[in-house]
Amino acid sequence: MNTFYVTFGFAHAHHLNGYTFDHNSVGTISAEGYAQARKVCFEAFGREFSAVQHWKPTMSHYPRGLHPLDPGA
Repeated sequence: MNTFYVTFGFAHAHHLNGYTFDHNSVGTISAEGYAQARKVCFEAFGREFSAVQHWKPTMSHYPRGLHPLDPGA
């Protein structure tokens, strides 16, 4: 499994699994590949996320930190 990172725009705020996913946080996804990670994002957030990437973003831009996204939740 690989780790992917999902970021959100200013208008995107989601409350899921006890976390707030928004422009101040980064979601983490464990997936076999990029396509699977994007599929998890669409299932969890619809079209309301900004980007899915395989590199960890500069965390100083995200004061809420990393939050795991459990695709089974």
